[in-house]
Amino acid sequence: MESVLSTDRFSDLPDSVITHILSFLRTKVSVRTSILARRWRYLWSYVPTLNFKFSVYEVTHCVNQDTLNRVMLQYKAEIMNSFSLYCEFNTSAYQLETWVIFAVKRHVQKLNRSFSFGVDLPPCIFTCKTLVDLRVDFNGVTPPTSGPVCLPCLKKLHLCCSSQYEPDEYLPHILSGCPVLEELTINIFTVFVSCTISSPIIKSLTVDFDYKTSSKSNYNHDYKLVINTPALTYLNVVDWSCQSIKSGSLTSLIEADIELQNSDEMHDHFLYSRSLVEFIDMLRNVKRLRLNLQCYPELSLLYLLYFR
Repeated sequence: MESVLSTDRFSDLPDSVITHILSFLRTKVSVRTSILARRWRYLWSYVPTLNFKFSVYEVTHCVNQDTLNRVMLQYKAEIMNSFSLYCEFNTSAYQLETWVIFAVKRHVQKLNRSFSFGVDLPPCIFTCKTLVDLRVDFNGVTPPTSGPVCLPCLKKLHLCCSSQYEPDEYLPHILSGCPVLEELTINIFTVFVSCTISSPIIKSLTVDFDYKTSSKSNYNHDYKLVINTPALTYLNVVDWSCQSIKSGSLTSLIEADIELQNSDEMHDHFLYSRSLVEFIDMLRNVKRLRLNLQCYPELSLLYLLYFR
């Protein structure tokens, strides 16, 4: 019987295919492949994505920062498709800006920045000409209420807001610098008075004001939501405590996923109910509607008959 020689088919793949496969791994794992063989030593440095997740349970923050800095010193890819950075350790604004500038200089297209502590965002994030997809957390930091915002290629924007600034102070300013934005997601988990979302071009909008994740003693039940997005084709709203919700024309809307809950601490149930009826009436022409109105079973039955 003829002996069958084992073949390392994976190593026979071209470098471009291997680096593409490595791009699905966290960067820390990708770097470890450098010990496999001489050919693999620097392959990780050409992977067009960097994905870092540093937990406080892993090692000290100094080691994490040094690791990230060493990786960037050896990184050789000229174009970066994606840069994702999640940190639970504290770092300086200067260090964060250094990392972001590193990605911007490599024409990053997707940027995901999530810190569990407050550090101001580098201004260069909001003037990056190549960004297509951006997610940032305003976790106790100052959102951009002034200064330049120019994101000419940005199509997806995800904002997680837990700062003490009003959405109406920073949201219009950010949206004004996104001329081709198609998809907007907003999560707000803090006290505010009013949130106005106005854009003539956005096609997909997700708004999540989740009362369950907020302190009942500090939560404001009088805030207002205003949606003015005439080009919208998809709308997802999750709200547990809004006093008033209003919308402009939604004639382009195809699909809506609405979950509206009214907390026991609501100040004026009548105003909310009236606002709710008027808002849902704007959805009458949608093709697909998912409606959760557990707080108002009588309205749920009414709209079940109305939309049938």
